[in-house]
Amino acid sequence: MIYSMTGYAVAAAELAFGALNVELRSVNHRYLDIQFRIPDELRPLEAGLRERASARINRGKVEVRIAIAKSAASQSNLQLDDALLGQLALLNARVKSVLAEGQSLSVADVLRWPGMLGNDNLVPDELQEACGQLLDRALDDLTASRAREGEKLKGLLLERIASMEALVGRPSKDSPDGTFLKNADKSNGLPVSGVMGLNCGLCAVAWQLRQDEAGLSTGPFSLPL
Repeated sequence: MIYSMTGYAVAAAELAFGALNVELRSVNHRYLDIQFRIPDELRPLEAGLRERASARINRGKVEVRIAIAKSAASQSNLQLDDALLGQLALLNARVKSVLAEGQSLSVADVLRWPGMLGNDNLVPDELQEACGQLLDRALDDLTASRAREGEKLKGLLLERIASMEALVGRPSKDSPDGTFLKNADKSNGLPVSGVMGLNCGLCAVAWQLRQDEAGLSTGPFSLPL
C-alpha cells in the first residue's frame, strides 16, 4: 500500500464535562515529526498519546490538536478551593520575600490555576480513555485519507513513468537502481548523462511502484507528496 504524507482527520465526542475534539493534520516531512497543541490539563497525557500516534504513523510532519469545550453545567456553582488559595498566597509571599521586584500572582492567574475552582477538575482516567479512543478514531481516518491520496498519486506517477519510459527505455524489473535494458542512447536526443540522471530518481520510484502493483512490496511506504 502506498500512502501520501498529506492528510486530515477530526474526531469529536460529547462527554460529561463537555465536548472533546481531536484534529490531525499531516504534511510532507523527511522523518516523523509529531507536534501536540493541547491544553495544559492534558499535558500529563501527552507522552502516552505521542506513543500511540507513533505506533500508527512512520513518516510526515503531524500536528495533533486537542480541545476541550466545557459545558455550562460543568461550570455552574463554581467555588474556590480555600486550601489551595491559602497555599498560593503563602508561596507568593515567600517568592516576594526573596525577589522583591518580582510580579505577584494576579486574580486571573489564581482563577486559572489548575484545581482552584471546585468542579473544574477533569477525571484523569476518564479523560485519558476518551482522548485515546478519539485519537485512535482520528488516526484511522487519517490513515484512510493518506491511503486514498496515495492511490491517486500512484496513478498519476505511473502515467508519467510510462510516458518517460517510452522515451528513455524501460528499467529492469529486477533492479531497484533502474538499469536500462535498451535505447539508453536513443532517447530523442537526450544526452546519456541526462538519461542516467532521470534513471537515478525516477526509476527507483518506478521500481517500487511496480513492486506494489505486483503485490511484491514488503510493506507500506510514503510518497513525499
